[in-house]
Parts: sequence; C-alpha cells; structure tokens
Amino acid sequence: MIKILLLMLILVLAISALRIKSGMHSGALKKIGFIVLLLGGIVATLEPDLVTRVANAVGVGRGTDLVFYVFAVAFLFQLINNYEGRKRNNEKITELARRVALIEASERYGEENACQDVSSSF
Repeated sequence: MIKILLLMLILVLAISALRIKSGMHSGALKKIGFIVLLLGGIVATLEPDLVTRVANAVGVGRGTDLVFYVFAVAFLFQLINNYEGRKRNNEKITELARRVALIEASERYGEENACQDVSSSF
C-alpha cells in the first residue's frame, strides 16, 4: 500500500514539475538531474534492497542514509538556485524601476530638459 502511495506522489510531483514553464535560465542539466532524482525515487520505492546494496557499494552503511545524503545535496542545490534566481529578479526590478523613473521624468519635464531639471532637483 505504501509503495502505491509513494509512486502516486512521485507521479504527481513529476506532472506538476513538467507543467511549470521553464525560464531562460533553467538549463538542460537541471532537468536531467530532476529526472534522475525522480527515477531514483521510483527505483528506491520499488526495490529498497537495491538502494542498500548501492549504499554499501559506495561506502554508506544503510540505504536510508544514502537517500538522505542525496536529498540533502539536492536541497542545498535548490537553495542556492533559488537565491541566485531571486538575486537576478531583484536586479531586473531595479533596472526596470530606473527606466520607469527616467521615462516619467522625460514625460514630465520634456526630453531636452529632463536631465538638467532632474539633476538640479537633487
């Protein structure tokens, strides 16, 4: 029963992730990593003994520990990725705000006098 539930959750996660529109910064490597992670989850759900054998082969005592380590690394990667994306978005917002301010100033004071009037008001 738990295997069916876990497989259904993995399927829902995969479908919801595929429905999200990819930004121009989401590379193929990230998508491949996500697919490998999902496939690993499916294999780990269907064959938990295989995870233990792989863990023993790479020097980890239990399969559960190996799964935890993999997900900890994936979580840290996601944190860094989100931070960088937020930073890029903030830079874009700042650039857009500057452009809007310049456009509003040129509309308000006229194109030829915009720079002189704006600089003299500070």
